Order: sequence, then structure tokens, then C-alpha cells
Amino acid sequence: PAHFDTTATTGRVVTAILYLSEAWAPGDGGELRVYPPGGGAPVDVAPRRNALVVFSSTSVLHRTLPLVRGLRTAVSFWFSSTEPIALLETPRRHLVKLAHAD
Repeated sequence: PAHFDTTATTGRVVTAILYLSEAWAPGDGGELRVYPPGGGAPVDVAPRRNALVVFSSTSVLHRTLPLVRGLRTAVSFWFSSTEPIALLETPRRHLVKLAHAD
């Protein structure tokens, strides 16, 4: 299911996912589906080797699509804050940029 990567107890503010799968091809599934905070069409990010995806843990709703075949190997990192998350909720938190390179 779609979710955010933070709760009041985790303090996560930034999520980073590094994909490590050796081989991935369109149709294999396992893409990261990101729902832009301002609305609009979801964006699917392919889990290609060495792709690094970074996004806000507090404002970017996302999910992993079902894997159809093969393997999806990834490492997730979370950057946390010791400040209460409510203090971080400013209009700037809605700015999201997705970029990846092959």
C-alpha cells in the first residue's frame, strides 16, 4: 500500500533508495511509484542498478509495484531529525524533484 516513510516516533525526514539489481527490464515490475505532493499523475521509477532516488519522508506518498519476475535488490537509507516533525512542515516541504540517470 502507498505510505509515507515517517511517523512521529521515527523522525525520518529524507528517504534515499539505492537500487542494486543486476538485471532489470521493462515488464519485470518492482518500480517505485511516487505520488507527487501537489497532485498530478504518479511517477514510476525503474529499479535499475545504481539508480539513487531521494525524496521527502514526510510529504511524498509512495509504494513499490508488484515484482513480476526477477529480483529487486535495494538498500534504503533514512535521514532523521531530532526536531519534532511538525516544525519541519513548511510550504517548502512540498517541493519534490525526481531525477535519475541510466
